Amino acid sequence: MGEEFSALGSAQKKCFDCYYQLHYDTPYQIFPYGADAAAELPIDPQEYARQMSAFLECAELLGINRNRVCRNLLLSLPAILEQFGIPAKSARELTAWADENLRPENSTPQLMDSCRSLCERIEQLSSPRTIQRSGHDNARPLIEAYLEEHYPEDLTLESIAQFMHYSPAYFSKLFKRLFDQTFTSYLTAVRMEHAKQLLSASSLSVRKVAASVGFQNLSYFTSAFRRLTGCTPTEYRANSLKTKGGESS
Repeated sequence: MGEEFSALGSAQKKCFDCYYQLHYDTPYQIFPYGADAAAELPIDPQEYARQMSAFLECAELLGINRNRVCRNLLLSLPAILEQFGIPAKSARELTAWADENLRPENSTPQLMDSCRSLCERIEQLSSPRTIQRSGHDNARPLIEAYLEEHYPEDLTLESIAQFMHYSPAYFSKLFKRLFDQTFTSYLTAVRMEHAKQLLSASSLSVRKVAASVGFQNLSYFTSAFRRLTGCTPTEYRANSLKTKGGESS
């Protein structure tokens, strides 16, 4: 196995652990995402095509049973179609097409051609939002704008992931990669910035300020505010008034 491993390219090495799962562990693990499949779903159809090609090359090199390879390709498809927001009717048609074209009697080049055709069909049917956020650079401003608009609402990681057409597990990893912090930490920081503005510029009670920025529990809001700013909301308001008074005198 040492010579076979050294012959793998970087993309193929990413799929190498799938070899062991296919042979010794979980026979029909969703390809080629490793043990935590949902966390590794591709971000766009182009990446899906690259992953399938790498998987097929790896399978050919390592001599993985072709029946098992095709079965994994087909079993991975529902998660992929859901990831890219493909409508149910189109998903059924794509699945039927894949059943006809991803067959073990086909050669690796033939399977690769079929995979490319499949990805082209998926890309044509992907929802506009899926196309809009293809690639990490486009995802960040879309997430920022959504959170800035909806921060007072009862937001969850799952609800944002659904809006972005990501699985929750994948979105959690993507968010941390894009913002270098967790979804909860970022959302809390956004809410606190708006809370500080309200405390400085309005006469709303602290309880109403908390509710206005998405906190229904006053104690939790006060604790989170102190943790981020070093003072309570009441103290922050008093300090802000002093600062304004000093500037006006």
